[in-house]
Amino acid sequence: MFESGGVAIGLCVTHRVADAYTVFTFVRTWATACKLGVGEVIRAPSFQLPSFFPSRDTISSPNRFIGRNHQKIVVMKRFVFTGAALSKLKAVVSAGVKGSHQPTRVEVVTAVIWKTLTMVAQAKHADDETRVQLHDFVDRVYNGIKNMVSDCARVSSDDELFVMAEKIRIETIKAFTRSEMDLYMFNSWCRMPVYQADFGWGKPGWVSGLVLTTYLRIALRAWILSDHVPEETTQGN
Repeated sequence: MFESGGVAIGLCVTHRVADAYTVFTFVRTWATACKLGVGEVIRAPSFQLPSFFPSRDTISSPNRFIGRNHQKIVVMKRFVFTGAALSKLKAVVSAGVKGSHQPTRVEVVTAVIWKTLTMVAQAKHADDETRVQLHDFVDRVYNGIKNMVSDCARVSSDDELFVMAEKIRIETIKAFTRSEMDLYMFNSWCRMPVYQADFGWGKPGWVSGLVLTTYLRIALRAWILSDHVPEETTQGN
């Protein structure tokens, strides 16, 4: 409870139990039950997924991407991209992207962070390679998502989907463990139904996690966790 009368609700769930959409479904159902009563819950959460997608044996391999030295100190920074800043960034990159694709805010912010981290890596390794333009990063993000969606659309069975996902997982882990590349994972809650939960105090003004999230559906907040990104570099780009 805050002095202004606001209330914050925290939720911690292991990813082995639920993904983001499942968590949001649970929270919305919980909120409806609190506000209107259990009898008003239209669609109760179902925990029957194992009957549709039974667990499978996977190839044993390292399941952690985070650094080879687990003693490193990881620093978390939060960056806020206002609506005006997002519009400006989208206008800048729109002129350079290939085709008629209009970049989304998530693609733009992901590209900005990726470009900045690339510059950090180049500075760290004294690499004078020509800098890639921001719109090129946007194209790469867009094409990567598009190709993955297309690959998934061609899957005809859950067995084929499992094989594809497992192959990608193993190839990614092997590529990471064979090299000294810096690996960062991006995630976004934008357009997820995070603002529909009303416990009786009104819909939330801000829902956040360690991902790309919206604030009052106007600004976008990015949380970055890293063990070697200089603050002056990230703030200067």
